[in-house]
Amino acid sequence: MNARTIQRDVFRACIVTATLGIVLVLGWTLPLERPIADLFMRLANVMSSADSQVAAVVIDDRAVKELGPAPWPRQTLAALVSRISEHGPRVIVIDILLSEPRDDDGDMMLEESLQNVDAVFAAALSSNGGWLLPVERFGGARSAAHSHAETDTDGVVRSIAYTKQADGLALSALSISAALRGGWQGSIAPGRRFLPDFRETPGEVLQIGATDLLDGEGTDDHSLKDRIVFVGYSAAGTTDEYFVPVGERNRPTPGVLVHAAATSSLLRNGLLKPIPLWLILALVFSVALSVQLFRTQSGRFRFAHVLVVVVFVVAVTFVALWVAHLLLPTVALFLVAFLSVGLREAVESKQAQTETGAILTSLLAEEGLERDSTVPRGVHGRLKLVRDLQDRIAQDRNLRRILLEGMNEGVVLWDATGNPQLSNRALVDLWGHRPTVQEVQTAQSEAEVGNDASGSREVRRGRRTLEIEVLEVTGGSLGLIRDATERFELDRRRREMHRLVSHELKTPLASISGFGEMLQTYEMSGEELDNVAGMIRTEADRLSELVRAFLDIERLGTDQWETERTTVDLVPVIGSRIKALTPVAEARGQTLDLRIDGTPRINGVVQLISQLVENLVGNAIKYSPDGGKIGVELGQSGDGDSWLRVRDKGIGIPHEAIPHLFERFYRVPGTETEGSGLGLAFVKEVADRHGATVHVESEEGVGASFTVVFPPSGVVE
Repeated sequence: MNARTIQRDVFRACIVTATLGIVLVLGWTLPLERPIADLFMRLANVMSSADSQVAAVVIDDRAVKELGPAPWPRQTLAALVSRISEHGPRVIVIDILLSEPRDDDGDMMLEESLQNVDAVFAAALSSNGGWLLPVERFGGARSAAHSHAETDTDGVVRSIAYTKQADGLALSALSISAALRGGWQGSIAPGRRFLPDFRETPGEVLQIGATDLLDGEGTDDHSLKDRIVFVGYSAAGTTDEYFVPVGERNRPTPGVLVHAAATSSLLRNGLLKPIPLWLILALVFSVALSVQLFRTQSGRFRFAHVLVVVVFVVAVTFVALWVAHLLLPTVALFLVAFLSVGLREAVESKQAQTETGAILTSLLAEEGLERDSTVPRGVHGRLKLVRDLQDRIAQDRNLRRILLEGMNEGVVLWDATGNPQLSNRALVDLWGHRPTVQEVQTAQSEAEVGNDASGSREVRRGRRTLEIEVLEVTGGSLGLIRDATERFELDRRRREMHRLVSHELKTPLASISGFGEMLQTYEMSGEELDNVAGMIRTEADRLSELVRAFLDIERLGTDQWETERTTVDLVPVIGSRIKALTPVAEARGQTLDLRIDGTPRINGVVQLISQLVENLVGNAIKYSPDGGKIGVELGQSGDGDSWLRVRDKGIGIPHEAIPHLFERFYRVPGTETEGSGLGLAFVKEVADRHGATVHVESEEGVGASFTVVFPPSGVVE
């Protein structure tokens, strides 16, 4: 990502943060934040197990039924407190208003029951704005603490005021006073609220029924020891009931249990910490920027990406609540994530609309439709136009492909790196595969065939001569490859014909012309006429042999021999030619020694193989001394190749002449024997036609050996 892209992402994150800041200030997310926070508190409660330091002795329905309705007489309440004191509690919290004196005996009994225990009494605000304090004999304002909880707009108690003030008297909350007497070291913030985490829910607080305690049932001697014990009403019909985040959803919780659970949270330092607005905005900006950067990096949003964002926000919120007791605005974080996604998609959708409109307008202009069509504004209209253009482009592409595939020339388009992007079938047929531009340029630089008149380079590929032209185009190169084999062969044959007429045929024709002029100019005897006639016949025979040999080679360049190709058994073919040449060898006192190993067979043309044998053996006879021995060997190797070897004991071939032996009209310098110079060229052409190779071994004054190796198929590749 470049700096400009990051700047755009930061700008979008700032817009989302500012928008959400206004939403948070106006409090529009609070109705959703509260139930989400309650859900996380319930989840944290399920995963925790608090070590309780509080207990509650409740005046429940059974106690009211057996001992009378509320308010209880002070004697009964005194008996209950006495039973609690016997168990050694740390603090007794009386969550019952004792603001009016009753009979002196009852009040005195209750006072005496509290002599040896630290006690806190509930106080409440009256309807006229004053305090309803416990009577002075129970400590009055000195032992009082307010029992009010703060109810949110949805009727749920999530917070408690640290203190409340009336008539110039400020009282701390009942749970705060109880926690301070129980050893809590926290500080009080007057005018503010604290949020208990309720890890120990009101329903999990140890509850003991008043009648059970009075009867000595349902508890042991240590169940209340060193605990902060709350005493209050839980019977149906009492007004001191609240809905709390972790309580039963459809049933209020007695206030005495709520205060006990809040005290448990204080003793464990389990107070939730709402984060300030500036920190919320910083967190919102971080989420918004992360979403933008993630969107830029991934290219587009998918459902999985949204799910990742949701899981991440949930995990961070829960970890913050579980570890640091931070109450994060979950809904706000969800909202900022989806706002970021929506803003990004809206911006890019607008950009896409503009850019696609420009592209479609350009395409319409290229297709020549700008006068007949306009770019629709709606998505569906644009999609239909895109499909129509796609069909037209596909038709044009198919038409170009048909035209390209119908060309006999090979066409290839290379990209800037030299790799082929587009080619036709003719290219693969001519080259063998799709070449890179470097491969073609290397073949051009190594080509033995020169440039033609147009500047194109001609190279050899197998049996073909290819004309290659490379053109530079935008973004790469374009290669055109033509099959120039026929033209090249025609040029070669024209040159050879010119050489044949101008050199090889010229000499015997000149001799014949000279002898004819002698016959016209001079009077000759019979013997002289016979000599001249013999020389004319010799030159005519030589001329006839040149023409025949040349025509034989030219016929090899055509396809007429392919129809005569068959499976050839080399043994009878070579045997017949050796038998025909034996009289020629015997006339010079030479011996033809034929040795055969196996039954070699090839796929070939019988007449051409016969002429190949005749040329090799004929040359051996011609260049071997009288009375010499010529060896002819025929065999088959283990891998299926067949081979023919002709050895002679003649004058041998100079080492420097061997590379030129198979060139047309080439004759080894210094040889006295006349020849056309086409015999070995014919042998090489026949070998190539059958996919065979010819190997030459020679030593001057010792002899020469020619070996032709035929592959199993004998087919030219």
